[in-house]
Amino acid sequence: ALTVKREDLEGTQKELDAALAYFDKLKPSCVGADASDSSGFDERTKRRESEIAALKEALEILNGEALGSGPQSMYSSVDGGNRGLELGITANSAA
Repeated sequence: ALTVKREDLEGTQKELDAALAYFDKLKPSCVGADASDSSGFDERTKRRESEIAALKEALEILNGEALGSGPQSMYSSVDGGNRGLELGITANSAA
């Protein structure tokens, strides 16, 4: 019985050694593997925040919120309907 347990231990130890070696091989590819180097994380965070802000702005434009009170504000009678022209939008390009 003791011999069987020792063989089991040896087999398990070999499996553990192989798993640890594989883990060491994977470590460099992990994000944030080096806890002392947080500059990469900070840089990625700032980039993502900038991307999110740009996407929110684009969504506002698509929803007409950034242009005033919606698409109809581009052709306001107050300014003679020229706001669309100022933005580079013509009747043909708006359709």
